[in-house]
Amino acid sequence: MAKQSLKTRAGEGWRQWRSAIFLIAAMVGFFGWHINSLTPGLSSAETNAVASSQSMGQITTNSSYAPHKLLQLVAWHLKPGNIVFMRLPSILIALICLASLYYILQRWFGKTIGVLATFMAAATPWYAIMGRLAAPDIMLATPLAVGASILLLQKAKQHKFAAFILFIVALSISLYAPGVIWFMILALILRGRAFKRSLEGLSKSRIAAGILLLLILLSPLIVASVGDMATTKTILGLPSHWPQPLGFIKSLAWGVLALVWRTPYHSSWMLGRLPGLDIIQIALAVFGTYAMYQLARPKAQLLLVYLGFGLVLEALNSNLNLELLLLPAIFVLVGAGLRYLYFEWHGVFPHNPIPKFLALALIGLLTATQLLYGARYTLEAWPHSNDTHSDYRATIKG
Repeated sequence: MAKQSLKTRAGEGWRQWRSAIFLIAAMVGFFGWHINSLTPGLSSAETNAVASSQSMGQITTNSSYAPHKLLQLVAWHLKPGNIVFMRLPSILIALICLASLYYILQRWFGKTIGVLATFMAAATPWYAIMGRLAAPDIMLATPLAVGASILLLQKAKQHKFAAFILFIVALSISLYAPGVIWFMILALILRGRAFKRSLEGLSKSRIAAGILLLLILLSPLIVASVGDMATTKTILGLPSHWPQPLGFIKSLAWGVLALVWRTPYHSSWMLGRLPGLDIIQIALAVFGTYAMYQLARPKAQLLLVYLGFGLVLEALNSNLNLELLLLPAIFVLVGAGLRYLYFEWHGVFPHNPIPKFLALALIGLLTATQLLYGARYTLEAWPHSNDTHSDYRATIKG
């Protein structure tokens, strides 16, 4: 009986982790595909990033994106000038953020929706390309890791202090990305009571130890910000020169249009002026917003405030790179849209297995269509475009 019970638990454990292992393996293959040869060289943004992470002195002087720079410094010492090693930090961060997204989605919407929506997120061209470059902008997606660590903290019982420390580490890393601090403040204002409840069971001394660790991890950022106003503005996501009201409104409108219609200009991490989302993701995000606002209004309000504030930051800076701040919330809304469609299609005949199978098949078809679009954009169209060949010609020497 004991052996049988052990085998049963082992089988359950394998089933629990099977989706996660499959997801990780697929993501590693996708983000690592021809990472050294897909472009003729590096972009100017990549070479600037590598040049700014050559020593600890450079990193502490300008501490924005410091975790990415630190990983790149280690990669440089392991293999100086190697394009694969220079891009590995971004791949690692992209995968951690996707793992965090999967944890959030499977907690809220179930494993099936979690897997499909995470695949959709990974195949989003802007995210996929940024996750494969040596530039540090992929860190703008790290709020996903903070959100996942909070959910883990809420669920934890036996290892609550370990979950709390994981949250502190995720929070400290994310705060090194420009503008993320405002999202953390907004989340604390809107969901502060829920977060306070998640700390129940932790002694005051352990909470104090976590706060001390946070201050230690953020000390390079604090020191750099105190000594340099430019670094402070960068971390806060504030522009060097404030835009005129008309310019701000125009930039804000383009920030929305860049997601759903076309971008105001071409950048090295996009194909021409194509928008950040395809029609499937746009429709799912709309459905997801409706569903969450009906059934989980506090969470929907948090996500919408997140999106609104991200658009404001992008408009203030007139910087399309900051559009990546919006993607975490959009990915969650897409997952909510998938779940909404599943229940709508399956709910017609709830006790009949055929509609359930049909609903899963239709959702799988939607996901496969978006995956095909994202893969062709990222791995075929973008690297072979004239713009990419023009933008990615720089080299670095070890």
